[in-house]
Amino acid sequence: MIAAYYNVSYVTIDIFSMSLNERTKLKGLLEIVSSAAEFENIPIRHHEDVLLRKVYDRAPVKLANVDYESPSFKTNVLLQAHFARLHLPADLAADQALILSKVLK
Repeated sequence: MIAAYYNVSYVTIDIFSMSLNERTKLKGLLEIVSSAAEFENIPIRHHEDVLLRKVYDRAPVKLANVDYESPSFKTNVLLQAHFARLHLPADLAADQALILSKVLK
């Protein structure tokens, strides 16, 4: 278990080092962070796309590729909801708390 965590962390660090530069803006930073391997297992529930669409419509940063079934898209939207202080339903709020605990590491 610990070895698996470190392997995921190394992948994430490699992605960050290749993707980030001094000109990276908020949109790029959100895309890079939400694409981290740590968020691949964020659950996507049945019919959650309707809720995510409502939250995304209120999110300040719009993405080129919108996929309501993607863990990285959900992570991006829930991070934006956190920064924008949007109120979320209980299930999404629990997922957001999980994402925030992982993003701090």
